[in-house]
Amino acid sequence: MKFIVDRFEGNFAVCEQINSNNFFNIPKSKLKNNIKPGDVIYLKGDFYTVNQELTKKNYENSKKLLDNLYKN
Repeated sequence: MKFIVDRFEGNFAVCEQINSNNFFNIPKSKLKNNIKPGDVIYLKGDFYTVNQELTKKNYENSKKLLDNLYKN
């Protein structure tokens, strides 16, 4: 399963599961260092790590949406 990090609350990362719109609280202790909101993460072994390719696509899509919003 892959998730997009939405935000951090206390000791948890609030993450949206891709393609399901379900949110999960993942303990920060299960995250690799330097994970930030907007990153796409997946479970690798015992810890969640960033999927660099999907994260880049997520940021590009978000930028396009914002650009289109400000054009109109």
